Amino acid sequence: MQPEIKLTFQELFLAASHGVMQQVKAIKKHSKDKTGCARDWDKELVGATCEAAAAKFLGTWWMGNMDGFKGPDVDDRFQIRGTRVPEGRLLVRTDDSDDDIFTMVVVEYPGDRFRFPGWMLGEDCKRDEWWGSPDPGRPKCWAVPQEALRAMGTGALSRG
Repeated sequence: MQPEIKLTFQELFLAASHGVMQQVKAIKKHSKDKTGCARDWDKELVGATCEAAAAKFLGTWWMGNMDGFKGPDVDDRFQIRGTRVPEGRLLVRTDDSDDDIFTMVVVEYPGDRFRFPGWMLGEDCKRDEWWGSPDPGRPKCWAVPQEALRAMGTGALSRG
């Protein structure tokens, strides 16, 4: 069974507010995401709330990076990849660091619960069989299936 965590109303409000600020900042600057695609409200909200949930799971403070796509999302080594798709995959892009730890987080209905399928080191994500285009209209990337991920609480990704 994959671990889950629930954000309190206050934690969810703070994270969602951060996602809104990121999207408004992107609109003002006419900026795109790191793949060159338009940024949207859903991705910003999912991303911010998943980062906050991951930080809570790891027992650390979430800073809510306002620098966009520079550096890790949590602490100095964790890249958080969130999705609302229950069977989604961990997406890793060509310019992602081989040394970062990529952690998958799935938002569970109604939006305050978060499931952690697992994690994988960047270099281990970049296998030929996972290379492709899981999201039409976006650049190719590595799409790691959930069953290939390392369990939470093992190896480099254990609770604080």
